[in-house]
Amino acid sequence: MKIWSFDFAGRLILMLVFAFFVLNGIGRLVALVGDAQMSPDDFMLQFVSRASSLVFSTLMVTFTIIRLPPKDISLGWAPRIAAVCGTFMLTTIAIMVRPTPAEGMQTIAALLVFAGMTGSAYCLLWLGRSFSIDAQARRLVTRGPYAIVRHPLYLAESLFMVGAVAANPSPLVITSVAMNFAIQYWRILNEERVLSLAFPEYVSYSRKVPMLVPFSRRLTLAAH
Repeated sequence: MKIWSFDFAGRLILMLVFAFFVLNGIGRLVALVGDAQMSPDDFMLQFVSRASSLVFSTLMVTFTIIRLPPKDISLGWAPRIAAVCGTFMLTTIAIMVRPTPAEGMQTIAALLVFAGMTGSAYCLLWLGRSFSIDAQARRLVTRGPYAIVRHPLYLAESLFMVGAVAANPSPLVITSVAMNFAIQYWRILNEERVLSLAFPEYVSYSRKVPMLVPFSRRLTLAAH
């Protein structure tokens, strides 16, 4: 009963917050289309960033509404705070994406942002009703991108954050991205603990599939 009540309250809050980000994303995308003063490269970077961020936010709203009830939740408040900070820092970094004056970097930044957000959306589709920003065990997903690495969503988000730095290598963005990398790694460790406790088969799965670097386990075995 306690887990259900906590999940319901968290679901309601997240629905409202993510809905705000969706509406904000629609407004920013409409404003961009109406801006006739941007260069083609700058427009491409901004459009890719805002459109992919909007799709990602829409998926988060959808799966927050229909997600499965948790079998187990994170241990203590610190992991929950880390999850909230990591998620909303990522959204804030998306807003910080601005064209860089460095020639040729707009295309590289746009490709990284597109790859990161598209990969994130793809991973969300595989998670489906198992999605949660907090470390919660709902259903163990081991297929699709989760057969390549245990945390493909964080890997995709990392590509996006590198793209954000390429787009706007300001001290504020670099600091925010570095902090987000640290928080996301903390979230990974929290999720590993919760999933190991909820699903006995997770230990076997983690021995076969690397945490973040694709095929790193096979390369290590081949080297030996």
